Amino acid sequence: MKVLKIIAVILALAIAAAAVGLLLKMYLDGRKPGTPQSSGQETRTPSQETLETDHPQTETKKMDDPSTQTPPETHPSFTVELFKTIITMYATVDVNIRIQPTTESDRYGTLHKGETIKVKGITDNGWYQVVFREIYTGYIRSDYLTQDMISTGVTLSQFETPVARYATVDVNVRASYTTNSDKLGVLATGEKVMVIGVTSNGWAKIEYNGRFAYVFAEYLSTVMPSATQSPESSS
Repeated sequence: MKVLKIIAVILALAIAAAAVGLLLKMYLDGRKPGTPQSSGQETRTPSQETLETDHPQTETKKMDDPSTQTPPETHPSFTVELFKTIITMYATVDVNIRIQPTTESDRYGTLHKGETIKVKGITDNGWYQVVFREIYTGYIRSDYLTQDMISTGVTLSQFETPVARYATVDVNVRASYTTNSDKLGVLATGEKVMVIGVTSNGWAKIEYNGRFAYVFAEYLSTVMPSATQSPESSS
């Protein structure tokens, strides 16, 4: 009986020692009793996750900030001061006729040195507004047009007095001695015209509707053509 009591005391002491050892280990590890052991992985709070990856204000600023957008393309504006009457001017050089008053604009064609063109007005950025082929409105830099006749190397052999000539075909009447100049009208086959002279490049200078104009001389004759001659249109 005494042996059993001794064994019971020894077991109690062993259990107590084990409990003390466990408490001492927990104290040295710095954990309170009942706190679960860490898995060794970093934990992140929901507020931290939202701030770093899904904040709606941050995303909106990145996409919609006006400073990051390409500005819309703009075109220069201009105003035109129209003359009281249309005036005829001469090209001082070969110059482009533009659709808009800017060198970036497409062009209708070219006005050659010495050729004439009708001018309706001037823009506030230095371009003349012109009439091209009687129906189109175009623009030419004002630096390249003048009201003074330009020497082009073409000379005029003028008659002492105007002489009568007849159109042998329907032929265009031009503002200058080139097929690129403005068309003023048409001489019908057999129509009479008074010729002032002939240019060195083959054009007849004529009186036409109160002004001087030009017709290609080979389509004029001193003899009225026969009424049975079939008309054909020419330059």
